[in-house]
Amino acid sequence: MVRKQIAYELGIVISPIRVRDSVLLSANEYIIKLKGVEVGRFELFPEKLLAINSGMASEEIPGIHTKEPSFNLDAYWIDESQKEEVVNLGYTVVDSPSVFATHLSEIIKKYAHEILGSKETEMLIEGLRIKEPSLVEELTPLIFKTFEIRNVLKELLYERISIRNLPAIFEKLMELGSNEIKDIVSLVEGVRSALARQICESMKSGDGILHLIILDKNTENTLNNYTIEYGGNYTLALSPQLSQKLLDNISQALESQMMKGYNPVILCSSPLRFYFSRWILSNIPNVNVISYNEIIQEIPISADGNISV
Repeated sequence: MVRKQIAYELGIVISPIRVRDSVLLSANEYIIKLKGVEVGRFELFPEKLLAINSGMASEEIPGIHTKEPSFNLDAYWIDESQKEEVVNLGYTVVDSPSVFATHLSEIIKKYAHEILGSKETEMLIEGLRIKEPSLVEELTPLIFKTFEIRNVLKELLYERISIRNLPAIFEKLMELGSNEIKDIVSLVEGVRSALARQICESMKSGDGILHLIILDKNTENTLNNYTIEYGGNYTLALSPQLSQKLLDNISQALESQMMKGYNPVILCSSPLRFYFSRWILSNIPNVNVISYNEIIQEIPISADGNISV
């Protein structure tokens, strides 16, 4: 079920997940490993339900206190007889299989860019070759090698951008490559502009509006001064003081958005977007950063605040 969901949401086919028993774990404990390295761990109580406080509940409840594994939210293992009471208090109640499935799904989404290897990329290309052979033959290997295409797809997945629409991605890459554009930042930003409608739709909040926190111009100019070249690539190298101040302001703005039930989305200029996104995701996970080039006119937007330093 999880693998099908990931294929639908992100467009990558995950190989069968290997399950093994281990005497090193407690009876109800599980570990999720990626390439032999632990990336997740939790303990389930199959006979109980997990009551999760997503921010709507203020009262503590009797039960075994824990942290929900997917989003690190406060939660309690409760008896089934308590379900109606805790739901009325604002808790979300789920069973153990759902806890595990959600945890596994979030782990795969988080590390999808690492999971996408040569084998998975070849499968995607061959699948598209069946439907649009001329498009594939024109793009690879004449314009881009397979590893170059994979690098672009990995960067999209790193920001949880679905790569299901491979025809649009390949067409844009062919256009960019034909114009001798080969650097990874320009390729990623170009492909994102081709997927603008998809990106905006995926970031809309429950009210159907794209709620935005805007990085102001003066702050953008400041950040541009801290863009340096490192190992052939550019990156944001902020001073500790500036970094902390900016993180505090961003956290405050995003917390206000999320308390209203809105998705956390930051808007900035296209030249800065790639570097700013990489910087902020290394400090605050699950934040969406989009550029003005990715805004679609027919999608309603709301500018809910500014970020400045």
